[in-house]
Amino acid sequence: MARFRELARMPHTSCPMPHARNMQMAIDRYAAAGSICVKMTAADMNDLKRKLKELLIERLKFEDMMPEDIGDEEPLFAGGLGLDSIDALEIVVMLESEFGMKVKNEASARDHFRSISSLAAYVEQKLAREKSA
Repeated sequence: MARFRELARMPHTSCPMPHARNMQMAIDRYAAAGSICVKMTAADMNDLKRKLKELLIERLKFEDMMPEDIGDEEPLFAGGLGLDSIDALEIVVMLESEFGMKVKNEASARDHFRSISSLAAYVEQKLAREKSA
């Protein structure tokens, strides 16, 4: 999370990921909301999906792939991108290091790791829950 926050706080013109600034604003809204659950806007959710795609490409070393090549509803495992259990562990590590999330329940995580959309919804839910705690 520290790395993400550091990137997100860079001036918009020098930020290597311009959408990270929007993500930081969304995270700050969650923090300011206290115990009130605030939903991300559609633009924030699209930024989150793009960020997750970029992270997957980087972490799983899909060198010839662009974020646009991964559909939001495309299965990540079994048929879609063809990820395996080792890749699932890498996703858990990615979520913990980039978003400061702890993935504790392996069974429920499997349901949330089906697609980019389900993964983004999971991240949104966990960030909102952790900020309100």
